[in-house]
Amino acid sequence: MQKSLIVVLITGLIVAIFAVLNAAPVTINVIFAKFTLSQAIVILVSVIFGALAMFMLNAFQVMKLKKQVKQLSKKLIDAEAKLADQCAKQTVAETAAKKAPPQQTASAESAEQQTTFVEVSSAKPGARDEHDSQ
Repeated sequence: MQKSLIVVLITGLIVAIFAVLNAAPVTINVIFAKFTLSQAIVILVSVIFGALAMFMLNAFQVMKLKKQVKQLSKKLIDAEAKLADQCAKQTVAETAAKKAPPQQTASAESAEQQTTFVEVSSAKPGARDEHDSQ
């Protein structure tokens, strides 16, 4: 901010010196009239109109950028809220999974029973009798 103010003041000083050095009278021809003015006044008025035009163009650009920042901020807040909801749901699901006891399904139990049946049936017929006698 300070640097730009210094640059503007120096530029203004240079323009003022230039205008004073060129103070000869000139005739200005506007569409419907003619004026005879000092060249210094013409230069200063031209610089002022140019500065006002640049200020207005800059103001429109700043308003456009502020609107864009506002829209993007809203999108960011919505995205953060959505992400927080997803994280909360995932945390609840993980907590529930940790607290729930492991459950055996019916297919796992039947597989264990089939394995036991196969082991018993593959044994020799006399081997069971020997085992029982001991």
